[in-house]
Amino acid sequence: MKFFRPEFFGSTIFDSQNFSTVFSETGACPSEAKPVVAVVSGRRDIISSPVAVYYELTRRCNLHCQQCFASCRTADPSELPSETVFAVLRQLAAAGVINVRFTGGEPSLRSDLLPILEYARGLGLVVSLQTNGVYDDPEVFVAKLAALGCDQVTVSVDGPPDIHDSLRGSGAFASVHGSLQLFAANRVQVRINLLAHRQNLSRLEEIFAWATTCSAGMNIFHIRPIGRARNMQHLLLDEDALEELAVRVKALQRQYPAYPVACSAIGSQRRPAPVEIPVPAGFTALCLTADGRVWPHHYASYLNPELCLGRLPDDDIVDIWSRSQVLDDFRKTVVSHFKNCDQCSRHGKSCYGFDFEALIIERQLGIKGMLCRRFSR
Repeated sequence: MKFFRPEFFGSTIFDSQNFSTVFSETGACPSEAKPVVAVVSGRRDIISSPVAVYYELTRRCNLHCQQCFASCRTADPSELPSETVFAVLRQLAAAGVINVRFTGGEPSLRSDLLPILEYARGLGLVVSLQTNGVYDDPEVFVAKLAALGCDQVTVSVDGPPDIHDSLRGSGAFASVHGSLQLFAANRVQVRINLLAHRQNLSRLEEIFAWATTCSAGMNIFHIRPIGRARNMQHLLLDEDALEELAVRVKALQRQYPAYPVACSAIGSQRRPAPVEIPVPAGFTALCLTADGRVWPHHYASYLNPELCLGRLPDDDIVDIWSRSQVLDDFRKTVVSHFKNCDQCSRHGKSCYGFDFEALIIERQLGIKGMLCRRFSR
């Protein structure tokens, strides 16, 4: 389904089938699209409100992954109760937000996850879920999730069984593979999230051969050296390895042309629009942590508490979006970095532009130029 939201320049159109966003100068709602009410902020340099919000419902998890940037644990006293989460979702829907992606931690550890997803669907939001695919009763959970009509599920996979289990624990791959089969049987659209690193780079062909049989697509990211992942520096890809990743993924795209792949070593984040939109973070999307705090990027809460933009539902999401000086400063920093990206021969070939992971590596590890030799110039 397509969603149409009016903007001062025309419209934002979101497609829930492929989770793509297009910005158009056309102000008329297509007959096949669902209209979304927008809040007029008065700004003429940004869209009216976020298209997407990434909502980290909890930092609890049933696994103890070595590469976990959130250092997830068995308890999270900061997570909001159901009624407060509902209030947050009402505010997001009223602000014209279209897609809410629920993440963790492992969201399924919340006993109220399914009611939360159902409530979001009832508000007309596009609902997506990021999960590790390991459940106490997978048949029951997947069936109930399918009944809700969740628009998309993304499942984390680190490679073939030996690599996946070495990072996530013995038996983890068998569990996630079983869940993927259940998702397919219940006709739930699933994409795989793959963290590319030095252990699985040479085995991408093996990963793709398996993934194409049990998922609708793949997203390929970097390891973020935050939390427990700070101890996994030996797995990080450098600029040369990213070049290799781009070559390998492009070859696999030719081999599997019907299998959509989004890779941070290929293409560009910049989206054609009447306003500056170099990346999603801060320009089309915001993030919420389990305690309701708002951030410009999913990893910002782990880097610098001064990047906090406010707290929902007490603060207003539209006011944050249009009036936060912290957010505007963040946007200016990204645009400044992207000016270098636009002049770089790697941009669009083996790098998709300003890379938040490069910023993390520099600030957390003190390593400059690992992902991009030009980043700090």
